Amino acid sequence: MPSIGGCATDWIDKHRRRLFDRLPTAIDGRDPEGVHQARVATRRLRAALDAFAPWLAADAKAKVGKRLRRLSRALGRVRELDVALLQLTQAVIRCEPERRLAIEEVATRLQTRRTKARRRMIRTYAAIDPDRLGQALENLPRLGLDAHAGTLPFGALAAHCAGDLLLTAQRIVETSPPGPLGSAESLEALHATRIGAKKLRYQLEILKPGLGSGAPLALRSLRRLQDHVGALHDDFILAGLLKDAHDAGLESGRARLVGELGRLHGDYVRRLQRDDATCRKDLATLASSGFVDLLKELLDQAKSTATAAGTLPEPGDETPPGSSTPDTTNVLAWETPQLQAHASLLLDSYRRVVGSPLLPPSGSVLKDARALFEAPFVLVSHDTAEPPLLNYGNRKALQLFELDWARLIGRPSQETAEPQLRAEREGLLERVRRDGFVKDYSGVRISGTGRRFRINRATVWTLLDSHGKQVGQAAIFSDLTPLED
Repeated sequence: MPSIGGCATDWIDKHRRRLFDRLPTAIDGRDPEGVHQARVATRRLRAALDAFAPWLAADAKAKVGKRLRRLSRALGRVRELDVALLQLTQAVIRCEPERRLAIEEVATRLQTRRTKARRRMIRTYAAIDPDRLGQALENLPRLGLDAHAGTLPFGALAAHCAGDLLLTAQRIVETSPPGPLGSAESLEALHATRIGAKKLRYQLEILKPGLGSGAPLALRSLRRLQDHVGALHDDFILAGLLKDAHDAGLESGRARLVGELGRLHGDYVRRLQRDDATCRKDLATLASSGFVDLLKELLDQAKSTATAAGTLPEPGDETPPGSSTPDTTNVLAWETPQLQAHASLLLDSYRRVVGSPLLPPSGSVLKDARALFEAPFVLVSHDTAEPPLLNYGNRKALQLFELDWARLIGRPSQETAEPQLRAEREGLLERVRRDGFVKDYSGVRISGTGRRFRINRATVWTLLDSHGKQVGQAAIFSDLTPLED
């Protein structure tokens, strides 16, 4: 089983090569398959950036992701029109002469649109600077990958992705398209489902080596739904083009053409309704077959390798405070209901006491909890016991204090300060209890292995429950200075 670092390098390199193998054909414009394959490569690369995000340099990842997104959208506009042209070409072969004239009228209009979309695609291709994009993608897994990713087992990747993947799967199976078959409301809901299914499938393909024998079934189910909703979307595009051509024909007074275009549009409206019914059936099958439970079982199997012997650094290894060593025992710290509730407490209390949001709200408790755990600042909290006991630390805190989750939780928070400095720390906490919060705090702390460092410009605030009762205190900071012994 590969390490996270090995998997990231292989996957990004593989799809970088595929993208740049296909781009010349896509830009040439004569082979629609080149556009399609180049677009698929951009999407798989974007899925990889999401999957390996904790171990990739944030700035480099953001720049590459922005270029890939622009390129993917430009390719997508051409691809949609290519599919519509292909459908019309196939329809011409088997239709009556009068209908053939109507189809050719629409095809001519469609080809004009494709020419414009292709010009925009070429401009986008030039603007993103393909040479720089290729170099950035080549360097990303070599220069932008966390050094410790090479030592982390593949299961840690599954553990990192599991929460979001299960949430996406749950949303997919719970999709209930509103309105009648083929309605705009139904198509919008199903299109969003298609995007979710596609992203889910691409990430599961990355995880496939660890998912076990049930992976092909899950992937086939998603691919079937994706294909059927894709057909629905393609027919919707073509139905719209037919409607536009019909309305233009009315203005020009071409009665026979208008009549045939109207009948052709009616055919596609009925196809939309059949497509919609098929997609709803797929969703019902996913729900009744226990798709989410199957996915959870597969991900649990993949996550089980996260604790493989000899693959992870032991707690207390000689790593400096603030190092980026991820500990896979902590990557699920946002998944339990208790910790999601605690994350909500931290965020709500900060907003109420300090008067501003700690993080932009996502609208999802799970996403907020994960964002807090993966935040770029150190965050710790303790309860109101005597002495207070630590009850939360995000990833940056665990790295800084050189403790795993089990050794941090329940530890007296006073042990993060040296004995001779604990009186000063108690004075700080008393001020927080009195005033609600303190900003710009500085003080010396020690890690679990005894390394000393100074924290600067920390904010410490009171945690309040829904009734306004004090239930603990929390602190955040990102500015710190290592100290010599």
